[in-house]
Amino acid sequence: MTGPEVFLLVLLMVLLPFLPLFLIWGLGAWGERRHMRGILAREAQFRGFPVSNLRRAPEGARDAFLVSGFVVLSADAWKTMLAGFRKIFGGRFRSIEPVLERARREAILRLLEDARSRGADAVHNVRLETANLSNTQSLMIEVIAYGTAVKLPR
Repeated sequence: MTGPEVFLLVLLMVLLPFLPLFLIWGLGAWGERRHMRGILAREAQFRGFPVSNLRRAPEGARDAFLVSGFVVLSADAWKTMLAGFRKIFGGRFRSIEPVLERARREAILRLLEDARSRGADAVHNVRLETANLSNTQSLMIEVIAYGTAVKLPR
């Protein structure tokens, strides 16, 4: 074997154990970006749809009913591994924050889709509940969004 062949063989032996980690990271990042693009496209459909966390219904509102949306999202293996290290050393869980953000936005979108499908013109008194459904092998986050949908006078 020549010098360059030996170098490539050693490089391959050193990098090969890390290939699954890069693959897991790449697939997780791709899935997260894909989900976020879908969320942004769906949010654009609800621009101008009144949503509020105020307790009082808008003036003239009628036909109030409860709407909800919930989602359970799991962090990918890479984020779970990073969170495991963070759990040992302490600090802010930056790797999990995008998962929580996506879960919150998805739950609100599902609430709005429920309201629109039932003929509502606005949603008020919107509340969010979160739960950690994690076990030792994965990180799962549940977010429930609920509120009061109303029909507004025309």
